[in-house]
Amino acid sequence: MGRLIEILKGLWLRSMMHRALLVAPPVVLILLLGYISVGARATTQYFTAKVEQGDISQVVQATGTINPVNTVPVGSVVSGNVVAINVDFNSKVKKNDILAEIDPVPFQNQLKQAQADYQNSVANVANLEAQIETARANVGTMKANVSKAHATTVDMGTQLTRTKSLADQGVFSAQQKDDAQANYDEAVAAENATVAQEKQSEAQLAATIAQRDQAKAQMLMKRAAVDSASLQLSYCTIRAPIDGTVINRTVNVGQPVAASLQAPNLFSIGQDLTHMLVYTNTDEADVGRILVGAQANFRVDTFPRETFYGHVVQVRMNAATIQNVVTYNTTIAFDNPDVRLFPGMTAYVSITVATANNVVNIPN
Repeated sequence: MGRLIEILKGLWLRSMMHRALLVAPPVVLILLLGYISVGARATTQYFTAKVEQGDISQVVQATGTINPVNTVPVGSVVSGNVVAINVDFNSKVKKNDILAEIDPVPFQNQLKQAQADYQNSVANVANLEAQIETARANVGTMKANVSKAHATTVDMGTQLTRTKSLADQGVFSAQQKDDAQANYDEAVAAENATVAQEKQSEAQLAATIAQRDQAKAQMLMKRAAVDSASLQLSYCTIRAPIDGTVINRTVNVGQPVAASLQAPNLFSIGQDLTHMLVYTNTDEADVGRILVGAQANFRVDTFPRETFYGHVVQVRMNAATIQNVVTYNTTIAFDNPDVRLFPGMTAYVSITVATANNVVNIPN
């Protein structure tokens, strides 16, 4: 019995040793790694900065596009083929300079036709004016005839009265009395006929005057047609509306231009590229802090080491939603004396919204 107990104790001790040998290496490895990591940990470093007296500012950053202060699209009011182009991209132009020409022949023919119609209407008016003068002379003649017929009637009436008186006294016969009465009646009838002729001549004069007035109205319409045709012909010459630089051209010689629905855009002219604008979209969270007149600076990719300066001239109230973010257009004006910056360039803008002068500051 004692021998069995000794054997069991030996087996137990050997099993404990085996377990210790199995567990010990991982534990030792973990302890070793922990020691290495703790021992290799860098010593805490401290950085110092000099406290200075100076100015600090708070800025709002945005991305925008450079644009001319005023860009004028130049189109064509008339349709036709382009027969000449006098400018190209980057051409400097003055107001009323000829940019291009549309084929003028069809419009010249329309103008000639309108002028011929107008001259015909002028001749018609002149003819009616002559007829009016003739009619007026005829009316004058008729009035004179009426006066003459009336005088004859009065004379016949006087003779009739005298003849009747003398016939009653037995000096004239009844035949003479009847002849005097017949002469008087004939004079009255003649006067009435002359009066009717005078009224007819006056009616003819009035009708001719009305025709003349209508012809004058037609003449004015024909004159308007001439002016319209002349204006259409003038539209064949495309002129610059402002001084500036041609920044876009969308037409070539021989290309047809159709202006039936709307005026096609042939050129775009940027006015005075020495003064330009940056259009930026600023977040609604920042727009309330941006004031008109605030200083701004920006950079462009083509001159990455240079900073350009301007100021805010407008914060537009018209909101735009871009990817569920409400933004407002902020316009920045700047000088571009050497025209180094071109329309369409991307500008990376910083707008100063707050400043503090002569305060204690340290770097962030």
